[in-house]
Amino acid sequence: MLPLVLLIWGFIGYRIYAGIKGEEPAPRRRVARVEVAKVTPEDTLRYQPLLHYPDPFLKNNKKKRTEVPPAKGPGVKNKAKVKTKVVLKPLRWPAVAYKGQLEKKGAHPLCILEIGNSLYFLKKGEQAQSLKLLSVYPDSVKVEYKKREKKTIVRS
Repeated sequence: MLPLVLLIWGFIGYRIYAGIKGEEPAPRRRVARVEVAKVTPEDTLRYQPLLHYPDPFLKNNKKKRTEVPPAKGPGVKNKAKVKTKVVLKPLRWPAVAYKGQLEKKGAHPLCILEIGNSLYFLKKGEQAQSLKLLSVYPDSVKVEYKKREKKTIVRS
């Protein structure tokens, strides 16, 4: 056991001695110099990015993106844009009354709607006389008329 301990301490002592003494610096190598051609602004390519893609951070935003006007310069003529407004006529809703709903376990509720003088039994997503049933609640229903207007009708 004693020879093993002396061997280990001898190794540790040698490492300390070699660390203190240091090593001779390695000879320096000469590196050849390479001439690089200078680049002038006329030699470079000019890149203008095309920014006609949708913004990835506004995926759920329904606002329309404003167009960037084209660059003005000699020989470029900008045409005046004509804006037209489409005026929609107000819709005349038929007389609609929510009379109640029929429920069966495990099935969608069946709503009773009175449109005009007729009774209709509709499930969510069904349509009658241009009225589409969007959602059903215990005290009201939400309907859409001619794919333009939405209205909530309270139980009467």
